[in-house]
Amino acid sequence: MEVDPATGDVTRAYMSQSTGSWILDNAAISAFSRWRFKKGTVTRVRTPIRFTLGGMVSTKFSVHKENMDDVLARFLEKERS
Repeated sequence: MEVDPATGDVTRAYMSQSTGSWILDNAAISAFSRWRFKKGTVTRVRTPIRFTLGGMVSTKFSVHKENMDDVLARFLEKERS
């Protein structure tokens, strides 16, 4: 993601490597495009992701290795619960 440091808004979100599914790629880009960061903290963020299927019909979206909300908590505009 590219972030405007003056506002904390994501100005561009993109996949460096496609999942092979445009539906999953678009879901990730759409979600990351809505993220907001504290002003002046970051200009670019790489976020590894992993999609896994759970059960027969549900899809689970999870972030690779660590919970990225915890990793990025000091940068995120919203407070963690």
